[in-house]
Amino acid sequence: YKEDQSLTFNCLSQLPNDFPIKFSNYEAAQKSDFVQSIRNYAKANPTQRLTCSILESDFNQDQFHDYALLLIANDQTHFRFLILLNQGNGQFSEAVMKDYPMTTDSSQGVVYTSMSYKSPGDLGILTRAYSPIKRNTPEAEMFIASAAIELWDAIKDNQTNRPMNLEVSTLAYCSKVFYWPKSELETVTVCD
Repeated sequence: YKEDQSLTFNCLSQLPNDFPIKFSNYEAAQKSDFVQSIRNYAKANPTQRLTCSILESDFNQDQFHDYALLLIANDQTHFRFLILLNQGNGQFSEAVMKDYPMTTDSSQGVVYTSMSYKSPGDLGILTRAYSPIKRNTPEAEMFIASAAIELWDAIKDNQTNRPMNLEVSTLAYCSKVFYWPKSELETVTVCD
C-alpha cells in the first residue's frame, strides 16, 4: 500500500483482495445502491464520479494509499461513511466514521449521499458562494494545496434524521469537507 506517485486518485468498486481490514458486516455500495436522483445526476455529469463508493488516494500526503468508503450494512439498517488512513505498516486508523439510517423506500436506492475527491491544486468548495474558507487567505492556500473529500450532507427531517426528500437539491445542499493541511484533519461545512 505504498503510494505510487502517479496515483492522483482511484474510484474502486471493491477493496483490493489483500486489503488488511475485512468488513464482514458491510459491503461496498454499488452504483445501483445510490438513490435514483443521484444516479440520474451522475449520468448527466459523468466526470464527477458521484456514485463512487471507494476512493483511494493519499489524502494526508504521507505517501501511502488511504481510503474513503461508503459501505452498506448487511442487515440493511444503515450505511456508513468511513475514512481510513494508512499508517504505512499494514495498519489503518479511522479518521472519520458516520452512520446514516437507510431510506424508508429502498426500492429507489438506499445511499443518499455522494462523495467526491478534490485533488491538490483544485479549488473545490472555494468556488461555492458560501464557502467558509475565503479566497486569498492562508487557509485557502492550505486548502488548495491539500487533497479533500467532499461528502453531501442532506437537509434532514428532525424527527427521522433522514433527508426531507431525495431530490439532488436537498441531498447536495450542504457538504462536509475533510482535508489534511499539515497532515492534520480539518473539517468544514458549506451550505448553499
